Amino acid sequence: ELCVFRDFTQLRNWGLVWDEDTTVGVVFHEAWHQYADRYWPDVTLHRWFDEGLAEVFGSWRKKGNAWRTNYHVNRHEAMESLIRMDSLINADKIIGWPRSKFYGGGATDYYAQAWVMVDFLMRGEEKLGSQNWDPSWSKILENYGEACLKLKGNEPEKAAKAAIEGIDIEKFEAAWRNWYNTGMVKKG
Repeated sequence: ELCVFRDFTQLRNWGLVWDEDTTVGVVFHEAWHQYADRYWPDVTLHRWFDEGLAEVFGSWRKKGNAWRTNYHVNRHEAMESLIRMDSLINADKIIGWPRSKFYGGGATDYYAQAWVMVDFLMRGEEKLGSQNWDPSWSKILENYGEACLKLKGNEPEKAAKAAIEGIDIEKFEAAWRNWYNTGMVKKG
């Protein structure tokens, strides 16, 4: 069972408009969390992975016969602010952050960054082509997920390290940032 609470008054206070599209996005986002909690029952997933995937799944909409991304403007605003202020967190750091750090001050920004990183990992190879894609990046999400299963929630720092093991982190960092800067992530 998945319940969605819609407090229109609070949403208006936050400057948000709630419509059917927003509801669908929230349901898709929260459904990912529900799935992940059952797939990794003994694991507290790192937020870059869990919230990043939830944001990506929450962005998909069926338009006619095709599924397309429809990213929320608030995530774009957060990314643009992070870029303007040169405040993006290096991937090797945010990947290992505990919940308390991710959900601390700046959580909206961290959601946005996790979303772009995961979007890049999920769609980058297809969109960029093999000449602009390092094959080691294709294993980041898989390596993390497998390490979480193997470690059963113990030693979360090992799972985070497994995600980026063997990765040229500087090359990855430049590539996922460029993914956003060159408009590969369209505004909804």
